[in-house]
Amino acid sequence: MRRSTQILILLAAVAVGISAFIATVYSGGAPSAGPRCPLGDWLRLPTDQCKTVCDADPGFRGEAGDLADRKSQERLTLAALLEDPATPGDQILDQVERVIAANAALERRVAQHLLAIRSHLTPDQQGRLLRFCAESVRRGCCVKPGGNCGEPAGEGGCSRGASDGCAERGIG
Repeated sequence: MRRSTQILILLAAVAVGISAFIATVYSGGAPSAGPRCPLGDWLRLPTDQCKTVCDADPGFRGEAGDLADRKSQERLTLAALLEDPATPGDQILDQVERVIAANAALERRVAQHLLAIRSHLTPDQQGRLLRFCAESVRRGCCVKPGGNCGEPAGEGGCSRGASDGCAERGIG
């Protein structure tokens, strides 16, 4: 069981990093009258640049949301299996593989999105976004002591109510 424990720890670290990224750029406030672009707010993109970034990967928000939901469901299933002492080891390991696959799919999609949008950002904006992503992965979640998960150090995370012409959910 030592190998499965290592896998679970690694999975948890990666999941936290990806979740921090998604939590940072998703808007958690009430829906505004118009569409929002939380990543655009956080990077302080002008409306036209935000629209260009959104158009670079228009399916990301929905796909990332679906993948995050799938990952969450797989983790809940694994947790339930772990709580039941009668669950066979093979069943737990199979579920661990499903959690890993769901997490990998989400992480892959986020990476694809970052690659799709980076050419539409200035070097300063690219650096800020990619440094935050790298730091979130390195630290596992919060990048400042006592900070909110996914909130970059010295920043407020994404703005909660701006309307700037981009799609309503997600980061692009």
